[in-house]
Amino acid sequence: MYLSDSEIEQTYKDYNIVSLEFKPSNKSGYIELEFPNGDPEFSQDRVDNFIIYDSGEIAFEHWYPESVYLELCGIIKNSANHKKSKLS
Repeated sequence: MYLSDSEIEQTYKDYNIVSLEFKPSNKSGYIELEFPNGDPEFSQDRVDNFIIYDSGEIAFEHWYPESVYLELCGIIKNSANHKKSKLS
């Protein structure tokens, strides 16, 4: 049985951020996520590496539905900006 696009997206909707770490350059790092409503056949925890390009775009190792991708990007950008201001 295959899940529809909306069913797949729903498994990603509810997540918790376990940790978010940046490398010293503040341009890359990792985010650890927990998906309590994820597919029980797959791991409900995920560590994903990311990179922030000079253009501001963010790339992840794993795929996310667009709404989750945009939300994660906002969290990472806000965290990166907060970290930069603390370093200044």
